Amino acid sequence: MPLDLSLLFLKALGATILIETAVLLLLNRFSRRLFPVALPVPAVVFAGILCSFATLPYLWFVLPDILHNRTLLIWLGEIFVVLIEMVIYKKILQTSFLRSFLISLICNSVSAISGLWLF
Repeated sequence: MPLDLSLLFLKALGATILIETAVLLLLNRFSRRLFPVALPVPAVVFAGILCSFATLPYLWFVLPDILHNRTLLIWLGEIFVVLIEMVIYKKILQTSFLRSFLISLICNSVSAISGLWLF
């Protein structure tokens, strides 16, 4: 893998972790619909970091080898990421599937829009 791609990936991973974890912390703090009871900050931070580490490498390095159409890659990739992260949030944060789905969708929407703007 070229060094430029590796550095770009690490920047994207860092930005994704910061953005998604910050959104997750804000939701935990301010959204009683998604988090009826505020969860411990370390659990929320762990969930945010784990989700980024678990999904971003697939989005960057695995799916592009399977899907060669960029538009299809972005849409299917984001759907894949939202669903995988939903399962992670469900397990770690002990939320319902619907809440986990909404949390994942919100975090990834903010992250994807920020990523398009930043990169």
